Amino acid sequence: MLCDWQKKKLKVQLTKIEELGPDSTCELCLRPLGKDYHDIRTHVAKELKNIEGKTTEIVAEKNQSLEQINRLKKSR
Repeated sequence: MLCDWQKKKLKVQLTKIEELGPDSTCELCLRPLGKDYHDIRTHVAKELKNIEGKTTEIVAEKNQSLEQINRLKKSR
């Protein structure tokens, strides 16, 4: 599932940012994280939370659909 891949990617990214800390250099752009560290960390954490929320919505919709299918099968 795409959401699972995105969640895993964001979790790894967030962990790396936290491990690096504000005094280190970004692995991707090679610039110091410095004063942007907290904004970057907050942004990635927010993206992760959004993906987790979307995943929860999708699973709930899937479960509702499966319940509806089962009800329809029983009503035949």
